[in-house]
Amino acid sequence: MIHMIQWLLLIQPWADLSDSLTTLSNFATQVQKASEMVLTHPIWAILLLIFSIGFLQLIVDLIKRSVRASLTFILKLPLIASQWLWQRAIALPNPDQANHQPDQIEQLMARLEQLRQEQDQIITDLKTLLSDSPKSPFSASFIESSSFIESSTATPSAAVSPAQSALPK
Repeated sequence: MIHMIQWLLLIQPWADLSDSLTTLSNFATQVQKASEMVLTHPIWAILLLIFSIGFLQLIVDLIKRSVRASLTFILKLPLIASQWLWQRAIALPNPDQANHQPDQIEQLMARLEQLRQEQDQIITDLKTLLSDSPKSPFSASFIESSSFIESSTATPSAAVSPAQSALPK
């Protein structure tokens, strides 16, 4: 086993390149043979040239696609990561928050009702003040708009919103 590993480590791609002069002379002979084939067989040379150009186009296209895909992925990565974090934050609520959520909804609904009552009180106070002084140019327009507001908020307790119907009782 050890001999096999040593033998595999000794096989190296540059093991055949024992001398740079030998390598240079081998390359020169290969170029000479290729140029001889081109001169003696021009049809093969044209076919080889066409296939070489097509192969180079394929390589360039693959490089272009891989660069485009990697840049697209790199540019989309922050968006993907933030979307993943957002979904994870929404999907995994705290157990403490899940227990207090109905209480918080009740408190918010009570506060909204209190604010609506304060709004109604302020509107009635303004109506009385404006009805006492008819010289104000805004009094007529305010009374008309406040009657619309009162009609839209007159019976909020009778109408049940989807959030209220989903509350546990």
